[in-house]
Amino acid sequence: MTDSTWLNLDHQLVPGKELFRSERAFHLWSYTASHGQLLMRSGGDPEEPGEPDTTIDLLFKPAAVVKIRSCYRGLVIRCATETESERVEADHPSVHFGRDEHVFVLESQGESDFVVAMAVGWREGVLGRTQMSFFHDFPPPGRPSGPAGPSRAFTPASTRPRHGNSSTRCRPTGTPRSDGSVTATSTSS
Repeated sequence: MTDSTWLNLDHQLVPGKELFRSERAFHLWSYTASHGQLLMRSGGDPEEPGEPDTTIDLLFKPAAVVKIRSCYRGLVIRCATETESERVEADHPSVHFGRDEHVFVLESQGESDFVVAMAVGWREGVLGRTQMSFFHDFPPPGRPSGPAGPSRAFTPASTRPRHGNSSTRCRPTGTPRSDGSVTATSTSS
């Protein structure tokens, strides 16, 4: 593992502070409604020339309100300013924003999205072929969770690369919205 960071304390999450920056492409990899876990990934392939050797997993937890795209070419994550946070809260009056929740702004190619969550973290390294994620508690996407039936993990298969690696390409999925975003709201605690 070359890098591992977890940010969930107020002194780490100062309004306006940049938390993460990468020029790589990131894809929406999975979302689990039951725990509000949102996983984004920039894949790596050490055996593919010209591709990064490492995979980067980004995890937001628990995600309460989400406005994101399925893919970002280059990504900056920062804490929202107080004005941005107030705007997000005003735009979602039916959602209770807890004291420990933060608005994380995702910036890419001159556009901004956001995730409201208590924490964000990332891990980078060479992901083993049988390893689903660097975050061991993240459920395998689309696999049954037990006798109750299929898991609640959201896995947009079309965001995964069909050939080659996801680190340099973003593919459109389904019928995109005019602004290219996906919006989801969860009121579970």
